Parts: sequence; structure tokens; C-alpha cells
Amino acid sequence: MKWGLNGKELTNASGDQRDAELIPSETGGAIITWQDDRNGNSDIYAQRIDSNGDSLWEENGMVISDANNSQRYMQMVMNAEDNIFIVWEDRRNLNSDIYMQMIKFSVPNLPEPINILLILLIVGLIGVISIIGIIYVKKKKSKTIKAEVRSPIE
Repeated sequence: MKWGLNGKELTNASGDQRDAELIPSETGGAIITWQDDRNGNSDIYAQRIDSNGDSLWEENGMVISDANNSQRYMQMVMNAEDNIFIVWEDRRNLNSDIYMQMIKFSVPNLPEPINILLILLIVGLIGVISIIGIIYVKKKKSKTIKAEVRSPIE
């Protein structure tokens, strides 16, 4: 058994956690969602684990929905672009409605492509500024100072 005789704890939040769903990744990890009563009513949480069973997102899971009243009976599916779609019954309006959320398997905290592009742009700019700074310093250090040395006898 890879994670010990009794398995690994995914969350130790207060209240009940139940009705877990799991989607495995090709690298041996997974995303798990569950119904969570830590706030006094049923909410939906998720956690991503690596192939060692270590949590990769927030401790005790990332909130998918913690709206008023109960969210429960979730189901998940992943498409070819690593988007995970989570659907659940939601009673925030005191009647049963269906809600859904989409998260990216590989980058859960940056689901919008614009955020990823912005980070790459910032990292790229920092790299360019660093290279310019290094070139400037090297050019400055490579200046040759010419001096004439005269004999005091002249």
C-alpha cells in the first residue's frame, strides 16, 4: 500500500465530510470533491493531490461553493483540455437548483487564460530587464582607461 495501511487524510476540517468524487490524472494524482459541513451546512470542496497523495491546493480543500443553505450531490467530469466540470444540487434559494463550476486541473487558482498570459508577460519583462542590466554592467566594467605615465626626468 503506497500511502500506508490506513491511507492518507485529505481533510481534517470540523464537521462531516462525505460523498467524495474522484477524477484521476495521467501523472498519478487526482482531484477529489466532497460535500462538507464544516460551516454548519453542506458546501462543496475540492482538493488536488499528487502521485504521493500530498495535497497541492489549500489545506483542507478549496471551496467550490459555500453559498447559503446546502450544496450537495455533486458530480465531476474532465474534458480533453483538462477542464473539470462540477455540478451539484444547490438550495441557496430554498428550492433545489442545479449549479456548476469549471476548474482547470493543472492550474486551479488561475482559471482564466488572461491571468496566465499576464504572469508570463511579467516574468518575461523581469527577464528582459535583468538581461539589459547585466549587459549594461558588463559594458561599464569593460571600459579601458588610458593613462600616460611620464618620467619625472623630462
